[in-house]
Amino acid sequence: MITICIDPILWSVQVLQPHWCKTLPKDKPVVFVTLGSSGDSSLLPMILETLSKMSVTMICVTVNKTYPNVFSNDFLSTEKAVKKSDIVICNEGSPMVYQSLVENKEIIGIPSNLDQYLMMSLLEKSKAG
Repeated sequence: MITICIDPILWSVQVLQPHWCKTLPKDKPVVFVTLGSSGDSSLLPMILETLSKMSVTMICVTVNKTYPNVFSNDFLSTEKAVKKSDIVICNEGSPMVYQSLVENKEIIGIPSNLDQYLMMSLLEKSKAG
């Protein structure tokens, strides 16, 4: 019997980087917040409001309200956003988790469906999130 293992298949939208990507402050940790297409988007304002009280810089996809220290855009390359970040807060969907693990980033998960809970439990058991 032959076993074949492959690495995760990573995907990220290819868009022009916003002008602010080159000017992110370097004196504070960068937190990338993305709840993806299946995350509970009603939590986003609370997450950003809470983080805005901390000494961090936030990167976020699509924000309808401005918060201190938040750099946002309608579309971002998650690959580039993860590389620029120190911590990733996400819905625990496997694509974002794998992308964060590949870049050796800390992950905070906010799961909202069974797949995401399963991914989070594996991440927690492996001490990676």
